[in-house]
Amino acid sequence: MWPEFFIQIATHLGSSLVSPDCGIYGVIETGHWGDTEHEDALTTFLAECFEDGLLQDGTVAQSETQRRTIWQLREDADVIESPNGPCLSYDVGLRLHDIPGYVEQLQMRIAKDCKGVTCYVFGHMGDGNLHIMVGPAHDPASHATIDGAVYGVLQQFTGTTVSAEHGIGLEKRMHLPLSRPTPALAAMRQLKTAFDPQSTLNPSKVFDDLPCLALSKEDV
Repeated sequence: MWPEFFIQIATHLGSSLVSPDCGIYGVIETGHWGDTEHEDALTTFLAECFEDGLLQDGTVAQSETQRRTIWQLREDADVIESPNGPCLSYDVGLRLHDIPGYVEQLQMRIAKDCKGVTCYVFGHMGDGNLHIMVGPAHDPASHATIDGAVYGVLQQFTGTTVSAEHGIGLEKRMHLPLSRPTPALAAMRQLKTAFDPQSTLNPSKVFDDLPCLALSKEDV
């Protein structure tokens, strides 16, 4: 969780579990809740991170109630919209080592092109999936500008996806070619046609508005 996201959630919850002055926030949960051996291992790991200067602050849940409170800091994303109005939500994916650079460039682009809005970022440590909320966004013009920022910066990186876990649907199909090469799109279209030649399964989604791609065998 980047600070803009974390601070707003923590303020809403009235939580003071950790300092609001950190660069990024993460939630770690072991698979053996209440197991002393694994709890000690987690505590030792965190202590070593403090000694190495990787951590500024942290807390270990001492009860199931506190565990749920910690997870609320990550899961209550709906709180972001309530004070300032509706946000646009995005679900992109990058290689792990590209994430810091992407977020930094995105925040700079949003600040430059989208006056009066805030970029909130949170995601998954392990798989490169970033959730981005930008708002308030009240009109089509701001929607187009924010889309241009989120996907425009994404184009500067390789190995990306415009939809890491929530699917393509109607809103993202025009952006799909930004993160999938022409041969991959052709293969996707071929698979769709093979399983649904009459286009009766969820018609008018993803491929209908994409250009027909004529490739040589070498391209595929």
